[in-house]
Order: sequence, then structure tokens, then C-alpha cells
Amino acid sequence: MERSQSARRRPRSTAARRDGAATGSSVEQAVDEAVDGPMGDSAGEPANDPVDESAIERGTAAILDLVSRVPVTQEPMSEQPAQRAAELAAGAQRRTAALSAVAALPPGPIGWLTLLPEAVAVWRVQSRMVADIAGAHGQADRLSSELMLHCLFRHSAGQAVGGLAVRAGERLLVRHASYRALQPVARAVAGRMARRVLARGLARWVPGVGSAAIAVYAWRDTAQVARTATEIFSSEIVEVPPAREA
Repeated sequence: MERSQSARRRPRSTAARRDGAATGSSVEQAVDEAVDGPMGDSAGEPANDPVDESAIERGTAAILDLVSRVPVTQEPMSEQPAQRAAELAAGAQRRTAALSAVAALPPGPIGWLTLLPEAVAVWRVQSRMVADIAGAHGQADRLSSELMLHCLFRHSAGQAVGGLAVRAGERLLVRHASYRALQPVARAVAGRMARRVLARGLARWVPGVGSAAIAVYAWRDTAQVARTATEIFSSEIVEVPPAREA
């Protein structure tokens, strides 16, 4: 009789775990739909929802500050750069997931105060990872503000950063840009990211569930940044002179 009761309890435990995973996945899907629409946005254009201009200005300033201070890596060139890049990515994924989960814990309006600082903290971990991946591939000296911007945001704001690095066969052509030329690029990225960060922030109104979903989101976001960086620094990088400004 005891075995029968135990057997009946197990499916409920399994179902509970499955429901928890489904809830996290549905929150993540809701974030993408809030930014891109139900079918996604392959063109990379942000949704038409109005976003506070001050949020975009703060995001622009944060992004420009981030990419203007490219980290100096101590990572030596690796004999197996792809494997080392995967190890570096795994460590960065753990750190960004932990950062996002802790920042997501305050529920309700208090949670909104941590949105931009959390995003910047995650980007800083990711920028360090990008620099280390460049070092593992023996291309630390090739890492520039333009490549950092491209690595961090190609997967989420591809149209905005698309002109910074262009593939030509096995080579990657990188066009250097002045600080002034980077400003509209950073602003376009900030507009896109403001919608994404604010959409993620909606999950904070559900304590526990929101924290777990945002941690998963940061984990996957960091994995995408790592893939971009590995792809870039395993290529021959060719610097192109900056275009003349009008």
C-alpha cells in the first residue's frame, strides 16, 4: 500500500518540475514577443512601443563608455582556442546568470531601479569574456571598440551594428569609426536594448519565477556573445580605414 502511494506521488513531483521549467521558458518567450512581436523580428527593427528617451540616453552613454574601455586580457594564446573559448564562455555564463538572478530578486517597483545597472554589469562580464576569447585566439591586439560593440550586440541588434564588421570569404573586414561615428550606432543599440531590458523587467513582478527566467536569459545571451566572439577571432581580421565624415 505504501509503495502504491509513493508511486502515485512521483508523477506529481515530475510534473511540478516540468511546470516550473515551462514557466521559465514562457517568461523568456514573452520577453522576445514584447520586443519583436509574436513572430520575431528578423530585420532587427525594434518594436514601435514608445520608450522613455531618458532611458535611451542613459543606455547610449553606458554603451559608449563600455566599448571605449576595451579590457586588456592576460589570456595567453591557446593551442586549442575553440576549447578554451568554450571554457571561458561557461565561466562567464555562470557569472552573468548569478548577477541577473540576484538583481532580479527585489520584486515590484524596487526591481525597476536595478534594470540598467544589471544590464551594464552583465555587459562588463561579457566584454571581459570577449577580450579573453580574443587572447585565446592570439588576436588580442585586434580587439577594438568596433569589434567589442559587434560581439556584444550582433545577436540582439544586428542591423544596428552590421556595418562595423563585414565578412568577405575567410576574412573579416572591420571599419574603424570615430567616437562621433559610433554615437548613432550606440543609440540604435540602446533603443533596441532598452525595450529588451524593460521587457525582461516585467518578469520581476513575479518573485522567484522572474529571477529564474532572467538568469536563464542572461545565460543564453552570454552564450550567443561567446559564439560571435569565437567566430570573429577564428577569422583573419582586416582593418579598413574609417569612412570620411561629412
